[in-house]
Amino acid sequence: MIRGSLGNNVFVDLKSNYISDGITVHHGRYSVNGKYMMYVGKDKGIDCVFYGTGILYKREERFIAEQVMIEIFEDILAKYFVIHVFADTVLNHTKVKRKYYTYSDAGYRKIDHNTFMSKITSEIELIFDISKKTMHPYMNQIVECTNYYTETYSIVKQIGGIRLDGFEAPKYTYGIVWDSSMIIKMGCSTLDSFVSKCEKFSIEFK
Repeated sequence: MIRGSLGNNVFVDLKSNYISDGITVHHGRYSVNGKYMMYVGKDKGIDCVFYGTGILYKREERFIAEQVMIEIFEDILAKYFVIHVFADTVLNHTKVKRKYYTYSDAGYRKIDHNTFMSKITSEIELIFDISKKTMHPYMNQIVECTNYYTETYSIVKQIGGIRLDGFEAPKYTYGIVWDSSMIIKMGCSTLDSFVSKCEKFSIEFK
């Protein structure tokens, strides 16, 4: 759910799942019933992360260049939050600090990296709508104009010096790639997506 900003602040409340204006939400899936989301600030970045009345992150004036991403992993058994705090922009792949939390009926509590990674053992399959042109921060695009115009999409190997290898952080793939602006046809059949699962794919425009 989205509500207006708290003053001029861009914020997320993880308890109520409210997000202010100025935040992009990316979706994915993992394991059998796992749901994945990432919150990323569009322009000025995320200023505050709340859990109800509790403050999990608040950007200070002297760290105005900090950028924050929030990942949510939820299945039928548990729910986890990861708050990534970058010293500079995400795209510059600068140093990142991570905080891990688990949620239960009693509230949230902080956990360590090893505990989190012991629970998230399967690949995270990202959902990508090509027509939106809004990519998850772990996606990369290369455009080539040789014989034909070609767009190649891949998953980055690391972010902020942390390898996305299933050990230092979860491993990510493209799970569903589709185009909401058109119907995908193969023969007489209509397909739900271009790609079902991969780490890299190309689209050639002739």
